[in-house]
Amino acid sequence: MALLSGDPTDPQRDLVYQCEDRVLARARRFRRFTEVEQFVRVVVTDPWWIDDLPRRWSVVPPIEVVLARRSRSATASLAETGRPVIHLRDGHWTSAVVLHELAHLAARDPEPHGPVFCGVLCDLVRRHAGFHAGVELRAALSEVGARVAEATD
Repeated sequence: MALLSGDPTDPQRDLVYQCEDRVLARARRFRRFTEVEQFVRVVVTDPWWIDDLPRRWSVVPPIEVVLARRSRSATASLAETGRPVIHLRDGHWTSAVVLHELAHLAARDPEPHGPVFCGVLCDLVRRHAGFHAGVELRAALSEVGARVAEATD
């Protein structure tokens, strides 16, 4: 049985976090903020992000993404909806967190951790954290009852 979030506007949030914690526990950690910035540049300049992601998901991902640091006392990292800005909490400098926030910017799912978000996230993880990690994340999400959309191709 799926343990859904108590937030009716984001019922899959806890499921997504649970699966990410399990599957992406050993995600790449960045020691310097410049490494995070470089990783974001690699993702958003990848032809897959520019050409394949829009074709597969009918989305228009931002080509430029602004990174803003949040203090360690901040409670979370987050992506601003409607603007290509990611706020990263100090200590959250991992590829898993960055890919999660980029998925928010690309998917623009009306449900923050909804089916399109989950599908885009799995594709991003597969592309930038490894094929097996992407497959394992998709399987984990399905196993807990999360809705994960399929790409159009």
